[in-house]
Amino acid sequence: MKKIKLITLMLLTFIMTACVNTKIISSSDYNNIMKKDGYEVSDYTNKLAFSKTSYLATKDDITSYYVELDSTTLAKDLYKEEITNANKLYTDVVDKINKDSEEFSFYEVSTNEEYYVISRIKNTYIVFKSNINNKNNVINTLRKLKYYNK
Repeated sequence: MKKIKLITLMLLTFIMTACVNTKIISSSDYNNIMKKDGYEVSDYTNKLAFSKTSYLATKDDITSYYVELDSTTLAKDLYKEEITNANKLYTDVVDKINKDSEEFSFYEVSTNEEYYVISRIKNTYIVFKSNINNKNNVINTLRKLKYYNK
């Protein structure tokens, strides 16, 4: 019985890991998807000196940015810095998720008023900040971008 439970657990872990997207989105695809979703998109590369490419997208009270970096190591470091800042900023947390691996990382925090998510795949990451009322809109957009690895 213990062997069956162990095998089942290992199989479920494998299936869940295999379902995680680890294919990065290009900056042009981000730009196109966000525009189709009604966002105003602007090139932000010159404002973020450390980025290879970056875009800022806004719609209503939703702000998003896409960042592509030269290396996965740098993306992981900046991802960790973003989380540190978010943990300081969002103190009245209702729900929080934090997953981290070599290929991808996912951090999501909800308060009574705000929603924040950062999703990293390899050397890219996407951030969304919004009012909690737009959480489902943000999740739908992240799914279109294939960066919703909850």
